[in-house]
Amino acid sequence: MKWIIRHRAPVLLVIDYISFMLAYLLVHELRYSSGLFDNPIEASIQDALRNAAVTSFYWLVVFVFRGMYAHKLSTSRYEAFVEVGKTTTLGTVIIFFLLLFPSPIITSGKLILLSYGGLIFFFSATGRILFRNVIRACFHRGIGKYQAIIVGFGKRGQKLYRTLTDVPEFGYEIVGIVCSEENDNVPRGIENAPLQDFEKLMNIERNDPIEIVLISMEPSDRDTILSVIDRVSRYPVRIMIIPDFYQILVGLARSQQLYGVPLIEMFPSLISPVYSVFKRVVDIVISLMVFLVGWWFFLIVGILIRLDSKGPALYRQKRVGYRGKEFTLYKFRTMVQDAEKKTGAVWATENDPRITRLGKFLRVSRIDEFPQLWNVLIGDMTLVGPRPERKVFVDQFAKTIPFYSRRLNAKPGITGWAQIRRGYDTDVEGVREKLQFDLFYLENVSLSLDLKIVMNTFWVML
Repeated sequence: MKWIIRHRAPVLLVIDYISFMLAYLLVHELRYSSGLFDNPIEASIQDALRNAAVTSFYWLVVFVFRGMYAHKLSTSRYEAFVEVGKTTTLGTVIIFFLLLFPSPIITSGKLILLSYGGLIFFFSATGRILFRNVIRACFHRGIGKYQAIIVGFGKRGQKLYRTLTDVPEFGYEIVGIVCSEENDNVPRGIENAPLQDFEKLMNIERNDPIEIVLISMEPSDRDTILSVIDRVSRYPVRIMIIPDFYQILVGLARSQQLYGVPLIEMFPSLISPVYSVFKRVVDIVISLMVFLVGWWFFLIVGILIRLDSKGPALYRQKRVGYRGKEFTLYKFRTMVQDAEKKTGAVWATENDPRITRLGKFLRVSRIDEFPQLWNVLIGDMTLVGPRPERKVFVDQFAKTIPFYSRRLNAKPGITGWAQIRRGYDTDVEGVREKLQFDLFYLENVSLSLDLKIVMNTFWVML
């Protein structure tokens, strides 16, 4: 049950698909068997099932583009009701204007369409609300709750703790509290730690890891809050913060209400489960196509590298990927063999003597990156995302550059917004600048932005 609570999209897809099919079949019966409408054409049940499947695909597309399968920590039954209503209205209006707009007269076809949209709304909304009730019942019984810690236990933190304790169906189980100063009000049996050493709560071995960090520090501690967010963002957790009144008043923070306590999520994931699957399918298809079509080109490049300098054609290097997991990255070799044997891990510089004659062309044209399609194919990387870096540099930057670890919350890519805007890193200041582009991508990720990056990458290569 915990897996279903954490990954709700598949269940919602099944609920909606059944709703679409039922709505069409009931409308079919209404149209041809109720006797309320003329039946100039006799439609078989086989035709109805086929048409129901086709129209269900249309509705799935509409629901996907409306973000109906995005993962949200909490969606109230009222919110589910409203969202389904908006989406079915949009889908019905599209069909209306595509098929029935030429005639302004209220016809039987238009009445059938309205009935169809109404049934989809009823079945989908009802199914989603029942699913939400099941989840709330599980939370009430302590099943599948999100493991959370509270950072800051002043008046705000204590109110938040009481709210979560009094309303267990919201789904948060507080397993730790971080105090900015000594606090005698910390409940017994709850792990606690001082602010300067709160990482020990994150690193305690548990059956269920920490999933959510709730920051409830006072508004006067803004500088400390930024530091806490930076430190917490290095862990694979979701961060929620209680905004101050000024931020809410002027619209700087869009919050959700948790029984009177406003909360906003920092760095929310904008990639829906459906788009993640779509992106993975595209990664696999394009990688296979490039390998099948361009194998001869890769062979020629490999031979030229061997002729140009001693050493293997492919270069292997450990890089840090999604959630800090290391993997082996593959590139065409552009430097002399054992280039870092004496110097250790260092960046390439402009006119670096270690870069071979052919290597200069491969780097400028980005051809040296093509073997990473293998990393894409096996799932270590994706086509578009932040570039992966070596662990020695990741550890260094995470300590000196605020929010650098945030880029590890996305799967690394062959190309990215930072790469087409700035190119290769040559100094720490360049890393800071590229981080801004990476964070922009993470906050605005979409199909259109990915396509824009891919097209710009081809332009850079040319």
